[in-house]
Order: sequence, then C-alpha cells, then structure tokens
Amino acid sequence: MKKFDCVKMMRDIRDKMAERYLKNPELELKELTEIRKKYGVIEAKKKIQPNFRRKKNEEGQPLKVHLKGHARTGR
Repeated sequence: MKKFDCVKMMRDIRDKMAERYLKNPELELKELTEIRKKYGVIEAKKKIQPNFRRKKNEEGQPLKVHLKGHARTGR
C-alpha cells in the first residue's frame, strides 16, 4: 500500500486553487504578479501572429508570402 499519493495531492491542490480563484479572479493575477516580482521572473510576451489576410495588393488580391529558406538550416 502507498503511504503517499502524489497524484491525489496534486488534484487536491489544483481543486482548492480553482475554487479559490473562481471566487476571486483578480486574486490569481495579483498572486502571480507578486511571485514574478519575488523571483525576478519576466512575464512572457505574447507571440504576434501576422495576419496575412488583411494585407492585399492594389487589386484586392491577398499578398503572397515567401519565406526565405528552411526554418532551421536557412537554405
């Protein structure tokens, strides 16, 4: 028989946090900000996906995108 069930423990922790943050959504952001400040973690920037559908030429046709080379090798 197991003396310690880590999966159950993590489920309990996740359930308690979910219940706590559902009651007060601003609390989660506040605590995350405090943790980032305490440990010097910089918040990740959101990736900006280019929206090629908006770019069109003079005739209203979508512009073609040409990527230079392979992403890893640059060929």
